[in-house]
Amino acid sequence: ISVLVFISGFNSNSFSRDSKTRRFVLAVGANYGGPGRDRLRYAVKDAFSVISLLQKLGGIEKKDTKFLIEPNRTSFLNAFISLKKNINIQKQKHRRVEAIIYYSGHADEFGLLLGRDRIKFNELKKVIKDLPADVKIAIVDSCSSGSLTRVKGGKITSPFLVDRSYNMKGYAFLTSSSSNEVSQESDRIGGSFFTHYLLTGLR
Repeated sequence: ISVLVFISGFNSNSFSRDSKTRRFVLAVGANYGGPGRDRLRYAVKDAFSVISLLQKLGGIEKKDTKFLIEPNRTSFLNAFISLKKNINIQKQKHRRVEAIIYYSGHADEFGLLLGRDRIKFNELKKVIKDLPADVKIAIVDSCSSGSLTRVKGGKITSPFLVDRSYNMKGYAFLTSSSSNEVSQESDRIGGSFFTHYLLTGLR
């Protein structure tokens, strides 16, 4: 697991689930990684499971979620444009806006593989950082996903306690592997090992 975090404006005020906070989720599942790659079995299922859990336990309304199945490059980037617009609108109405981006699918050391298309990791990092939300959390479950945390402009940090740092601002990237590791699925658990244990931990 690889983690990159940038935070600012730290304080220890307690978390309150009320109308002052609005959360958005963009979840992407892509089983097909292009010619010559084995088709994944559970990427789409894992993305749906993440959305379902965040709706149930994360204070996120269904209307504030977007689920992409086997997107191409254009639909992937358009989803971020739409998300950015929605966040800008809600920032006028809410004290705090947060965004969670989850991806499960193929990747290599250069970027996400969406069928025959590619999203380079520096592109992905830029569109996430450009979101006007107070906090952006990106979770990437794919081979070589740790390359995202090595893109210039960030640094590896020690884990932090969410309950003490809830009112921080910035972004966090959590990946299922380092830049040169593979991520694995399991027929026994019906999903990827990483997302299975991520969801278990969140519950």
